[in-house]
Amino acid sequence: MKRKRRRDTSALNSRLIRRPIQRMAWLFLLPTFAAFCVGFLYPFLKGAFLSLCSFKITSDWKFVGLSHNTVRGAAGGAVLCAELLKAQGYITKK
Repeated sequence: MKRKRRRDTSALNSRLIRRPIQRMAWLFLLPTFAAFCVGFLYPFLKGAFLSLCSFKITSDWKFVGLSHNTVRGAAGGAVLCAELLKAQGYITKK
C-alpha cells in the first residue's frame, strides 16, 4: 500500500503564494504602461497631429489636414521655383 505524499504548503510554487501574484500582475505592469504612454505615445500622437496643422510661433495652430502638403511637396516646390524664375525674368515666352 502506497502512502500519499503530503504537500508542503510553504513551498514557493504553492497555489497560496502564486494566486495573489497572478491577480496583481496588472499592478506591476501599470507603471511601465504609464511611462510608455507619457514617453512615446503622447509625443508621437502630438507630432502626428501637429504635422497636419499650420502654425507659427507667434500664432495659434490652424488645422489644415493634408492641403499644405501639396505646396511643400516636391511637385509644389518645382511649381514655386518656376513661378519665382518667371517673376525674375529668367523664363520668357517664345
